[in-house]
Amino acid sequence: MTDLQRALYQFAQENRVYSLLHTEQQELWEGQKLVQEARAGLRALGDEAAGLGEKMEDGMLLGFSIEQEAVFLAGLAIGLEL
Repeated sequence: MTDLQRALYQFAQENRVYSLLHTEQQELWEGQKLVQEARAGLRALGDEAAGLGEKMEDGMLLGFSIEQEAVFLAGLAIGLEL
């Protein structure tokens, strides 16, 4: 991303995303609860399981972040074309 695109992305993330997710807020909370429960379960299985769970979560978050940026750039490109 260019510096301008990064600034727009950060602005949208900080000021627009959650208002647009209003109707899905309950589902977002439920998803976060599932992650917390899984994390607690893995910790209960021991350090190795907890470590693997953290690696998996880190990888998923990285992939999700990259996907979010791509969706933002696609939306920006569509908006510019219109």
